[in-house]
Amino acid sequence: MISARTFAKRYAAAAGTLVSIPAFASAAYAYNEYINTPEDQISKHHTIQSIYYQSLTNLFMSKLGSMAIQKFDAACQDAVHVNETLLLKLLSRCQDTAYGKDHNLASIKSREEFRTQHPITTHDHYQPYIDRVYQGEENVMFPETPRMIGTTSGTSGTQKLIPVPPLQRRIFFTRGIAITFDALQKGVTHPTNSALKWPNLQKSCKLMHEPHFTYTNSNAKSNTDSNANSNANTNTSKGKRIRVGPTSSRPSDNKGLLQLYTTPEAAFEIQSEHELLTLHALYALMDENLGFIEANFCNRILNFFVLLEDQCNWDMLVKAIETGTLPNDDKLEISGDIRTKLASTMVPDPDRAKVLRQIRIDHRESLRLQKRNRDQNQSQALGDADNSSTSSYTSTSKSLARRIWPNLHTILASETGTFQIYGDILRKQYIGQDVTIYSPLYAATEGLIGVNPHIHGKSYILHPEAIFYEFYPIEHDEASDNLDDDDDDDDADDDVINPEKTLFIEQLEPGKEYEVIITNLTGLYRYRFGDVVRCVGYKHEAPIVEVAYRKGQFLNASGERTSEETFYKALSNTVSKKWNLSLKDYTTVEYFLEGNRKPRYVVFVELSEDADTTSMNNGSQRPFERVLTKKQKMQLDRALGVENKSYEALRRIGRLQPIEVITLRKGTFEKIRQKMISIGAGATQTKQPRVTRNEQLIKILENEKIVQ
Repeated sequence: MISARTFAKRYAAAAGTLVSIPAFASAAYAYNEYINTPEDQISKHHTIQSIYYQSLTNLFMSKLGSMAIQKFDAACQDAVHVNETLLLKLLSRCQDTAYGKDHNLASIKSREEFRTQHPITTHDHYQPYIDRVYQGEENVMFPETPRMIGTTSGTSGTQKLIPVPPLQRRIFFTRGIAITFDALQKGVTHPTNSALKWPNLQKSCKLMHEPHFTYTNSNAKSNTDSNANSNANTNTSKGKRIRVGPTSSRPSDNKGLLQLYTTPEAAFEIQSEHELLTLHALYALMDENLGFIEANFCNRILNFFVLLEDQCNWDMLVKAIETGTLPNDDKLEISGDIRTKLASTMVPDPDRAKVLRQIRIDHRESLRLQKRNRDQNQSQALGDADNSSTSSYTSTSKSLARRIWPNLHTILASETGTFQIYGDILRKQYIGQDVTIYSPLYAATEGLIGVNPHIHGKSYILHPEAIFYEFYPIEHDEASDNLDDDDDDDDADDDVINPEKTLFIEQLEPGKEYEVIITNLTGLYRYRFGDVVRCVGYKHEAPIVEVAYRKGQFLNASGERTSEETFYKALSNTVSKKWNLSLKDYTTVEYFLEGNRKPRYVVFVELSEDADTTSMNNGSQRPFERVLTKKQKMQLDRALGVENKSYEALRRIGRLQPIEVITLRKGTFEKIRQKMISIGAGATQTKQPRVTRNEQLIKILENEKIVQ
């Protein structure tokens, strides 16, 4: 153990700074943290400099998080007033912009006036203004120079561009990330010592990479084919280039923070997603004391574990750890200069390699025992438990994740809404029930929307200081009331809403669903960004919501409106309880995209089944690549009727035909993801559409289906 003075001197030398009284004080604090942290809660990747940095970062974020949650609680207590005050500040801030003058924002003095004077908007409403921003004109949508132009994921249709002011990033950090840190500090119970307070000196494996950006210039045309206002460019920054791409965090945003992650800085220079994911896995395996795995969404975490589970990948990574050398170019294609930088981070560790090889053997044996027990007592295994969220691991067996990292405590990634399926698979096959999946923030390119201050919670409190909210009620009984109507245009008026009938935050009813309409920092007013939420309660005056679905991501073949949540519940229960299979991923196509077929749902699924006891090198599951029977398809059809009475009624009177279920080859949804990336979606943004309408993606589905 080194002394505090030596620690401080070594840190100062490493940092290239002069030793001062503040440096000694902070170094003494870091040293105290180091000597009082159990050895198994200190990352194997740490250096003196990174221990210093993480200790002070933990201290700063603890204080910031504590202040943020206190301010948030105060805002929730007076949310109605706070939210209206935010609206008036947003209007005042932008009243002298081009948009503000065109829409007379200066004349609006209350939320009621705002509701009556400003129209409900969609992205098309802003296109002329976005084009002007794209061409370099300033003071168009907000007074500040844009930090960047954000791109949406495009899950529900065409990718959209949204100019982003510098203020949005600060709001996201102080009102979102800070509360996340506070939630972790209060909610993490370390597996080896329930009395231990987090934060500690464990590192995180953060699955991020540097996205591909394009740039504007003063003479650029927007890539949206909308004509810009050519005679209004009176305030243009000549030659100014604005970054265009995903708004999610990236390695170059703050290189100091990279000291908190297992993957070294040089690896983030790699553009290939597969190569970087492999390196994330390598450096994570090297650190037996890993505490977190992070990504925007749970599908990225699942991809990480699928890569690890593959026997060839596992053997390659363990050999690299044993020898202290990176895999050859034929297995890991990275450039020479990056390879040289990474070589300096590799040290032979035959002991860790030996442990990892034994982990693989023990895990495979555990899977065989579990399968034998299930085969011997299948009825007990099916039982009454919630199948999709129940772990495959017994109370006496360890998950793969906890075998590799005994002190792993949290997966930090969204598993709400469309990502629930991936959280279910992670628990069932990789992490068990003793690693928490924490979905911290409800956010989009448009900004921070809600926060989840409880790491075991699945709902979000809408932040009254982040966005001004309005809500439009979703009526679910319209289809049922019109079942005898032969009009095929059931959905003709579905997208038209009365602008004066929106509700404010204090007017929601728990249990009911609402489309969220936002006014935000980016200069969007009464904007329909497509999310539908379910109110589940209130924190003081602030609504607590669950994300229900995306507008456009529900099925509506004949007016019945089946949401993603409803469909997934019916599908996952049927796959597990009736078919005795596992659901890997799915999407649906509405009948009218299937040519002249009568109205019906068509669902494409990737399935797996238990592997036999002699072929478990790649885990307990193997692809199910057979055509389902008519009986199996009808089981799903009936389950849909149970979950959606409108569907059942339409099936009974013959307006909907039985559902068609098409099984797909292994890897089909990864091909779809890669196609989405190739046509513009960021790798960290990709969300599998649950209703697929893109012809390029439908072509992949058709090409990969299993036929008899």
